This record gives sequence, structure tokens and C-alpha cells, in this order.
Amino acid sequence: MKTLTQVSYPRSLFHTSATATVDCLSGYASKLDVLALVRVDWKTKGYTITDDRTLDTDRGVLAGETTDGYKLDIETGTPDGFAVIINSPCFERP
Repeated sequence: MKTLTQVSYPRSLFHTSATATVDCLSGYASKLDVLALVRVDWKTKGYTITDDRTLDTDRGVLAGETTDGYKLDIETGTPDGFAVIINSPCFERP
């Protein structure tokens, strides 16, 4: 089973909302497989899952909140990647 690579960023990067589109991770059968890996990772870290939906054959939404109040949202926004939205506790999503 493949695992996601751990990426660390300085906390100062997340004092406001950040939005990015990233390429789908190669080597996985589907984007839903990637969302499943992220879901397991978040649950292992004690994050609260706030939204978890399958929208189509290979489309979905996964949202959660970290133990320190960051709100995370991953959506299959494009056919070949994901939209990733991160909101810090001091920023409310519009």
C-alpha cells in the first residue's frame, strides 16, 4: 500500500486562507483512493471529519478540522487533480 509523503510547512504560512490545485498523485488507481488515504491519515492524527462525500465514479469531497482549529478541504476540482483549501483558525471561509 502506498502512503502519502509527509510535507511540513511553517505555521506562519497558514495565517490566512490558502487555495491551490495540485496534480493527482501518480500510481494510485483513482482520486477516491487518494482521498481514502488522506481520510485515514486525518483520523490517525485525531482530526474531525466534517464532510466526506463521493460525488461520482471518481469524484469526491473530504473536509476536516485539525485539533488546533485549522479547516482542511480537499475536492476533486479538476479531472487531473485536486483543489486543496486550508483555513486558519483566525480566518473564516467566505
